[in-house]
Amino acid sequence: KMLKSVYQNGGFWIGRYEAGIAENRTEKGEATVTPLSKADQYPYNYVTRTQAHVLAKKVNSGNYTSSLMFGVQWDLVMKFLETKGVSQSDLRSNSTEWGNYNNNTYNINQENAKQSTDSGKTWVHAENKTTRGSILLTTGASEEFNKMNIYDLAGNVWEYTLDYTHNTSGIGVPCARRGGDYFHAGSENPANDRGISSRNNNFSYDGFRLSLF
Repeated sequence: KMLKSVYQNGGFWIGRYEAGIAENRTEKGEATVTPLSKADQYPYNYVTRTQAHVLAKKVNSGNYTSSLMFGVQWDLVMKFLETKGVSQSDLRSNSTEWGNYNNNTYNINQENAKQSTDSGKTWVHAENKTTRGSILLTTGASEEFNKMNIYDLAGNVWEYTLDYTHNTSGIGVPCARRGGDYFHAGSENPANDRGISSRNNNFSYDGFRLSLF
């Protein structure tokens, strides 16, 4: 259905922002609130891949289908950025300069900075981030993380996809997540990275993005 729509409509749409929510999620549990693709939201984290898939389908999309991103859609977005001048190195080797990772420094408006906790540890506030450190940011928090009017394709939260992975090393039912996260370095998990996860994982750095076709 997705491929047929691509041929009929000449492409597909993805959320400008990571899927967000108005209230900060600080722990694992039920995920029932319909997500938004909107600036200044908390990233919809602490969700499993299965929960994200259900949530994405709940979004009102009119005559189109709302979905979690397919792996091939992520790959095509990366290729689109490359055709628009983003270097392969920035996409595949080191995305530090345009993603929210733990090894970059930047100026973030305090109004867009939210505090996040995981396992009892509190990440630094944005106004104090002048050296290596981790902080989860709200959606669209900085123009530095914008490529072709799409925010946070690199870093902030890992974004679940519908891809299956071959790796079954004790992680349950495997799936692929893309783009890296705020907890790691931009050279470890660049935008094009295909991370291995489980459909049952749900951490502060796990999120997703909507697609429409």
